Amino acid sequence: MIFVSYYTVNTGYEKEYTHLEQSFKRFNLEYEIDAIQSQGDWFANCFYRAAFLKQKLLSHQRPVVWVDCDAIVKQYPEVLFSLDCDFACYIHTQKSKVKELLGGTMFFNYTQNALKLLDLWQELVTNRDKNTKRFLDQWYLHCAVQILMKQGLKFFELPAVYCQIFDTMKDIGEPVIEHFQASRRVK
Repeated sequence: MIFVSYYTVNTGYEKEYTHLEQSFKRFNLEYEIDAIQSQGDWFANCFYRAAFLKQKLLSHQRPVVWVDCDAIVKQYPEVLFSLDCDFACYIHTQKSKVKELLGGTMFFNYTQNALKLLDLWQELVTNRDKNTKRFLDQWYLHCAVQILMKQGLKFFELPAVYCQIFDTMKDIGEPVIEHFQASRRVK
C-alpha cells in the first residue's frame, strides 16, 4: 500500500503538504506527494483527483490511499492495512440526514472494480455541467459508488476518525487522520 496526495504549486497548499509528509515519515508509511500545475481553478484542481488516482493505482499496481495534503496522520492507520474491499471512505451524515462522502481519506484497492470506479468517477466529472460549481468532485464519486455497488463493488465505510475534520468533528474521538480544511483559507 502507498499513500498518495498532491498539491497545486504557487498556492497556499504548498505550505500545507509538509505537515502531511512529516506525519507519513513519523509512522514510516510509504508515500508520494506530487506537485501539480493548476488545472484552471480550485474546482478543476479537485476534479483532477480521479485521473491522478487512476494513474497512481496503475503505476503502483497495489492499493493506494488518498489523503488530502492539508491533513495529518495522528495515529498509525491500522484499519487501512486490513481492508478487503475495492473502495473505502467515510460517509458523513449531515444534520439534515443527507449522507455525504468525505473524500479527504480514501482507500482504492488494486482491483478491476476499483479501476471501474475511477473510470466512472472521471467520466462523471468530465461530463459535468461546467457552468455549475455546486458539486465537488466527491459528490460525483458518491454517485459512482452508488451505481457500482449495484454491480458488485465491495465498499467499506471507514470510521469517522480516519477522515476527522478538526473543528466540526472534534468530539467524535481521537483522530487517526485529521483534516484541516485549508480550502476555507486558500480556495
